[in-house]
This record gives sequence, C-alpha cells and structure tokens, in this order.
Amino acid sequence: MDRLTRIGVIILLLAGCTSEPANQSAVQEANFSSTEHMLLQTDNHSKLIALYKEELAKSGRTEIRMKLINQYLLAMDYESASFQLANLSEYEAKNHEALFYKAKVDFYEGKYSLAENNCLASLIAKPEQPHVHNLLGLVYAQSSNTTDARKQFNLARLYYHDDIIVKNNLAMIDIIEGDYKTAVERLTPLYVSEQADQQVIANLAMAHANLGQFEHVKILLEDNYSIEQISLIYHGLRTMTPVAPFTPELNGGAI
Repeated sequence: MDRLTRIGVIILLLAGCTSEPANQSAVQEANFSSTEHMLLQTDNHSKLIALYKEELAKSGRTEIRMKLINQYLLAMDYESASFQLANLSEYEAKNHEALFYKAKVDFYEGKYSLAENNCLASLIAKPEQPHVHNLLGLVYAQSSNTTDARKQFNLARLYYHDDIIVKNNLAMIDIIEGDYKTAVERLTPLYVSEQADQQVIANLAMAHANLGQFEHVKILLEDNYSIEQISLIYHGLRTMTPVAPFTPELNGGAI
C-alpha cells in the first residue's frame, strides 16, 4: 500500500469515528421529537413530564426545563412548577416565558399582586404576548377591576389569542357588570356553531337566567339535566352573585 493510499484509509477511519456519535445524537434527537409530538397530540401530561425530566437530566437545557414547567402547570402541579422555576439561573428567570410561568403559579395560588407584577415584567421583556394579556385580565377580574380586565382581554384578542377564550372572558365581565344582553349576544354564536365548551355554556345559562329566559336555559341544559334540576339551576342562577367561570387556557396550550 503506497503512502497516499494509507493516508486515504486513515482519513476514512477517522471520519467513521467522528460521524458515528453525531449520527447517534441525531437519532436520539429524532426519537425524542417523535415521542414528544405523539404525547402532545394526546395531552398526556404525566408522560410528557417523565420525558422532559429524562431529557433534562441528560442535557440540562433551559428549553426543556421550560417545557417541563408548562406541563406541570397544565397538570395543575403548581408546587413542582414552582420548584423548577426556582432552579432557573438569575438570567433565565428574567426571560419573558419564565416570568409568565411565575405569574401563572402566583395566579393559581391566589397571589394576584405578584401575578400582576410578573405579567407586566413579562410584557416589558417581550410586548404583545396575547396569553400574558389574557392572564393579566384574569388577575384584574379577580380583583374586581373590570375596566382593566376588559382592556387586557381586548388586547389579547388584538394579538390573536383564541377567540373562544377571549369571548368567554369578556362575557364574564359583561355578566359581572350586569350587562346580560351583551353576554348573550357575545356567546350565542359560539353555541350555535358548536364551539361552546362547558364554561361558555355555564356563562350563557347564567346570562339567560338573569334575563328571565327559562326556555333558553332549558335548551342549554336539557341534555344533561332533568326539568326539575334545570328549574333549580335556573332559580339558583337568578339569585346568586354573578361570578361564573373564566377561561384560563386550552388543554395543551398556554393561557
């Protein structure tokens, strides 16, 4: 074997040695992405949490920790989400996404002042985040500040947040302010087009009840309740303080 041939063989051997780990890494990444996609499609929070914890132990990537925090929040495990947030570096904790997740934890723990501060900090770090405006609207609504709540929900809508979420939240403000007719007008198209979830139906029933429209309440509830139960619900809705469900988020999505 001449000198040039030997050099060529050595180069090929070296190339094989260096490409094998790279190929293995690419395969592992592809497997991770494929598994993640499948679990996201089925909203399997427990298995996504396990997947992200395993990947985080290997890589320590902030991106994976953020995904893990989001899954803890969707699974309503706020203590674990808070623990992971506490393990972010000082620099990472100032990221707009981390600030939003902190605000979500604060909101669900009833710490509305802290939630407001973290929402505002997130919007300073990155303006025009529709899900942050929606959460800030929820914070103000819980504090009975309907004027600022409505403003934030409309900003969420302006920046293309989910229409069902925003319309339901705006309708809840209408109900709190006693404007039942506007609430009905806002929510009825969602019901007619079969886009209404249980929270939308609850708010629509409350608005109809407070307008004295028993037949409309009956139509909304007759698939799940007897006429006697509907009558009790109707009278209960007419006498209760108007505080009905807001819509925080969609399954598998952000607020």
